[in-house]
Amino acid sequence: MISGTAAIVEATPSNVRAKTQGTVDVLIALSRASGGALSGMVVAQSSYHILSLIGSVLSLFLIPVVV
Repeated sequence: MISGTAAIVEATPSNVRAKTQGTVDVLIALSRASGGALSGMVVAQSSYHILSLIGSVLSLFLIPVVV
């Protein structure tokens, strides 16, 4: 995560670097909070097994995006 945010910040012009870094940090924090809340709801309604299956399927969808 740190190297990803550093790469984004390094790629931005210096006059908007602080704003970009702040925006990226907020978006990362919101996504972490959302992921924690949603995973808690999935486990509360079903089980860790279902949560791991959902995570596996989502990770398979991300492979073409990353590669």
